Amino acid sequence: MDKHTVQVLVAAMNQTDHSLLDKMNIDSDVIVGNQCTFNSIEKFMYKSHNAVYLNFNERGVGLNRNNSLIRATGDICLFADDDMRYVDNYVEKIESAFDENPDADVIVFNLIEKNPTRYIIKKAHRVTWFNYLRYGTARISIRLDKIKKNAIYFNQCFGGGTDYSHGEDNLFLT
Repeated sequence: MDKHTVQVLVAAMNQTDHSLLDKMNIDSDVIVGNQCTFNSIEKFMYKSHNAVYLNFNERGVGLNRNNSLIRATGDICLFADDDMRYVDNYVEKIESAFDENPDADVIVFNLIEKNPTRYIIKKAHRVTWFNYLRYGTARISIRLDKIKKNAIYFNQCFGGGTDYSHGEDNLFLT
């Protein structure tokens, strides 16, 4: 298996410290896009991983995700929301999925929920025009080089903080 650099890209709001990383069980490189009331960039080490907080006084989930995406450096990136908690060994699980699917530029995973509200993937299948509306951003992992090579970013006219409060994830997958 190839060794990959996995990086989590978190969309967050109003974080006042770095405790979010513990709450989310982060065990990889991470960028937190923190929409708040001030502007700063904090870089530090967290559990021997590179961590960055992009603190920006602006709103919009597409803008937030793009701020992290344009600064991302991982081979494989995971999009996350600030209310998630990753399972132990998520890095190895993500790496294995990409190693088993070397032609995949995007892999969508299930989220574990006490009361499942999202579509549950029961067996591996290709994400296509006919099924991509099932998957939200927090389930998406990407090969960063392929996304950047093809200039794929989030449409900032859609999603939380815009006139069209959802749909940015579907447009990204499109």
